[in-house]
Amino acid sequence: ELAAVSAIIGRLPTPAEYLEYAGKLDATASDTYRYLNFDELPQYVESADKVTMEDEAYAGLGPAMREQLLKVAREKKAAKATA
Repeated sequence: ELAAVSAIIGRLPTPAEYLEYAGKLDATASDTYRYLNFDELPQYVESADKVTMEDEAYAGLGPAMREQLLKVAREKKAAKATA
């Protein structure tokens, strides 16, 4: 929210300015943040399930991210095999 308030007023806000804008942001928080949970949006999940990546695509990733994504891919493949 700090970045949003800063963008609106063109500088870092004072604490009082921040709290004024933060109150306005809180009023719409349920709608605003709902869309950040992509894994809960049916259209996203449906589209994401159709994405395939070749092993070479993982080469440029850091080791932890690469391992996590490969783990998810293995789990997805195993789930399809048992379905």
